[in-house]
Formats: sequence, C-alpha cells, structure tokens
Amino acid sequence: MVILKNEEKTQEVIVEIDGKRWYRAGNKGYVDSDGFLIIVDRYSRFAKIDWEMISLTAVEEKLREILDDLELELELAVISLSDEKKEEKIVVLTAGDLKRDEIKNSFIGG
Repeated sequence: MVILKNEEKTQEVIVEIDGKRWYRAGNKGYVDSDGFLIIVDRYSRFAKIDWEMISLTAVEEKLREILDDLELELELAVISLSDEKKEEKIVVLTAGDLKRDEIKNSFIGG
C-alpha cells in the first residue's frame, strides 16, 4: 500500500542543498556549468529481488550490449523501486522510442 503525504518518509529521501530540494536516489553526480544534473555512478548498485541481489550495473551493461547489437543508440538508466511482492523491481528509463517488449524480447533472447 502506498501512503501519500508521509512527512517522515519524505524527510528520509529529500535533502536541501544550496536552497534547492533534491531527491536522494542513491546516485552519484554533479551539476555542470549549464545547470544540468550529470549522474556518473550509483552508491547502491544492487536490487534485492526474491532474496537475490541483482547488479543494476550489470543489467545496464547487458542492455547497452543488446542495444548496440540492434544498432540503437539510446540513453538509459536502470533503477530499482519498491515492490510489494518481490521487495524491489528493476525499472529501465530510456530517452528514445524503444518499446518495453523490444527490450524484454532482446534481453531474454526471444
């Protein structure tokens, strides 16, 4: 169950730096001279799914390999979110027109 407007949970993930509020997502990065947030790495590199630790970096690398094989150039990031059934779930964020089924079928070889 998702509970909205939980101030305690909000305070755990929101940090204020130089008068700006940021969501603490576990990523390492910096703000460049043009004001863009550049993410360079993660503090938390694993998702726990059904008691298995899954490397988010390994998932990203495999996806990039598949995209290269498909001759697709897309920006992507892999994150984990809470999931009631499996503790966490892996989510792929892309900038481009790749469809979920294309990723899924390529990733599992089907």
